[in-house]
Formats: sequence, structure tokens, C-alpha cells
Amino acid sequence: VKVHCVGLIFRDLLQVQGLYPSSYAFAADSSERDDYVGLEFAGTVVCQGNEAKQTYALGDRVFGIVSRQGAFRSHLLLNMVNVVKAPDGFSMEELASLPIAFLTVLLALKEGAR
Repeated sequence: VKVHCVGLIFRDLLQVQGLYPSSYAFAADSSERDDYVGLEFAGTVVCQGNEAKQTYALGDRVFGIVSRQGAFRSHLLLNMVNVVKAPDGFSMEELASLPIAFLTVLLALKEGAR
């Protein structure tokens, strides 16, 4: 995915200031560090694996969440479960701000509805 926009959240601000409680102390190796910045992104599909060809076409607008790498890159190699095809009517900036907010609301509704 070619990255067009990255969403920043409060966690990212804490991270760059060194105030975010890292889970690195519990990591098996350095590949599990969580010191990356930018969890949310929006972009376009520029390459796809065999499974992705059934769901995404080249040029599709997508958005999602990255893990263990951060989205501040020109391109991302992602698992399909972390990406969603973008609905019409949203700008790339709006799409990049949706995933964490949506998941926070979803978790609150699920936990609060018990």
C-alpha cells in the first residue's frame, strides 16, 4: 500500500516524548518493540499477493492499522486483516483518522453493553 496519510493519536505524542509505557520489557526480542509512531493510515493498493487479488484491485483506496512497524513510511506491506477498502465520500485525511476512534467506540459499546 502506498501511504498517503497517517493518523496521529495521543499515544503517538506520548511515544515521541518518551512518556508512553513500553511493553518492550516483556518482548522476546527487538522485533516486538512498540516504539513506532503512527498506527493508522490511508493509501492506495499498488501491489498485491494472491489472496488480496480477490478482494483488492490495484488503485483501490484503503485504510487501516499497522502493527510492529508504524505507518510513517512511503509504502506498507500488510496483512489483509489490517486493511479495509475505503468507502466513497471520505478524504484520505478523514480515512486515516477513523480506525482507532472506531475501534475505541466498538470496544466501549461491547464492554459497556454487558
